[in-house]
Amino acid sequence: MKVELRRGGLLESVHQVEAVVIGVDGVIWATPGAADCATFMRSAAKPFQAIGLITGGAADQFGFTAEEVALASASHYGEEMHTRVVSSMLAKIHLTPDALRCGIHPPYDKEAAAALTAPPTALHSNCSGKHAAMLAQCVHAGWSLEYLPIDHPVQQRNLDSVAAFSGLERTRIGIGVDGCGVPSFQLPLSHIATAFLNLIRPHSQDGPTAQAAERITQAMTDHPRLVGGKGVLGSDLMAAGHGRIVAKGGAEGLVGIGIRGAALGIALKVVDGSSRALDAAAMTLLDHLELLSADEAKSLEPHRRPIVANVAGQAVGELVALWP
Repeated sequence: MKVELRRGGLLESVHQVEAVVIGVDGVIWATPGAADCATFMRSAAKPFQAIGLITGGAADQFGFTAEEVALASASHYGEEMHTRVVSSMLAKIHLTPDALRCGIHPPYDKEAAAALTAPPTALHSNCSGKHAAMLAQCVHAGWSLEYLPIDHPVQQRNLDSVAAFSGLERTRIGIGVDGCGVPSFQLPLSHIATAFLNLIRPHSQDGPTAQAAERITQAMTDHPRLVGGKGVLGSDLMAAGHGRIVAKGGAEGLVGIGIRGAALGIALKVVDGSSRALDAAAMTLLDHLELLSADEAKSLEPHRRPIVANVAGQAVGELVALWP
C-alpha cells in the first residue's frame, strides 16, 4: 500500500505502508512486503505493558480506577485531564513526579502547551501514565524504583506479556530502548497483529491474564481520549467503535488495531517511519475490507484524506492512500 502526499493536486512524496490482518485461522490479508517487515512496537506495546499492573495486584492494592488503568496504556497529549489522572496515580503510591523516569517535554496538545504558566514537568510526558503504572508495580512488589533496565523485574514481566500475546518466543523478540527510556520490543508485523487479536480475545490467555486484558481494553474504550487526545487516530477509532474497536499507535508510523465481533487483529507500519501517512493508510484498509459501519466511517472522515497545511494554517495539500 502507498500513501501519496499531493500538493496542489500534484505528487510530492510517497510513503510505503506494510499491513497485516490476522484472524483466528491465520492471515486474512497482507501487503506483499509485510512478511519481511519487523519493527519495534514502541507505544503500541502499552496495553501489554499494563497487564502486569493488573495481574501483579498493584492496581487493586492502590485502588486504581478505570481512568487510571486507561492512562497506564496511554500516549497522552498532556491535557489537564491527563496530568490530573497521572497525579492521582502517583498520590496513591505515595510518590511524586520526580520518581518518573520518562523525561520531560511540553504537551503535544497545542492548547494545553499554550496554557502552561510554568515549565512542563514529567507529568506532561506522553508516557507518564505508563511510567506511573510501572512505579506502582515496583512499590507493590518492593522492587527498585530504578525500573528502566531490561533486567528489572517489571521489564521482564512486560517481555513475558508481549511474548504471550504475540505468540513469539521471548528469545526471538528484539530489545531496544524506547523514547521514554524503557525497553522497546521488535517483532514481525504479523506477530504485532496477533497480539492485538489476542488482546480482544482474552480467552486465548490464562484466567488472570484474560481478566487483565478485559479490564484494560474496557478502560481504553470507555475513555478513548485519555489514551491519546483530540484528533488522535487510536482515540477516534475507539470512540467511533463504542467498545468494538481497540487501537493503540506507536512512534515511527505504527498502529495496532483489534476488532471485536470480527475477531481480527491488524498492524500497519509506515516503512519510512512517517506517522503522517498512517491515518490515510489505516482508513483505506478498514474501508476496503468493510470493517467499519456507516456511522463509524462517517465519524472518522477527517482521518481518511488528512489535510496538509502551511504555517498560516491554509490547506495546501492532502495525504491519499492507494489501494492496495
